[in-house]
Amino acid sequence: MAWTKWDSILAPHDVGGLNVSSLKAFNLALIHKWKWWYLTQIGDFWVSIIKAIHGNVFECTTSHSSSPWIAIVSCCSKTIVDSILLGNAIRMEVGNGIKVTFWHDLWCGNSCLSSGFNRLFHLDINKNDVIAIKRRNEE
Repeated sequence: MAWTKWDSILAPHDVGGLNVSSLKAFNLALIHKWKWWYLTQIGDFWVSIIKAIHGNVFECTTSHSSSPWIAIVSCCSKTIVDSILLGNAIRMEVGNGIKVTFWHDLWCGNSCLSSGFNRLFHLDINKNDVIAIKRRNEE
């Protein structure tokens, strides 16, 4: 392990430092980057594994288990920047509807539809359908 003076870590790049101004801000940025990857790389294998283990954790569910992924989700749901809850500022873009789930993803309003329309959600047979499939079923 290499030891480095704290002053060197905080110093700007042009004087040979790492230009780290706040470890907390840097850590929060990296945690939110994981959320962004999770929401944008839907077909990736690691996203499928996370969903298989925890479900659509960012949007609706809460888990009482302890894992690094649950810690990331918890941190994202509590981060406040300039009096704005950062987790509420990120929305899914519906586009053609093939990547956004109707009930579980945050795409309309401030909460996912499964929590806002709980009774309808429990009546639906296909709870994990994307918007495009729901739209096609209506036609």
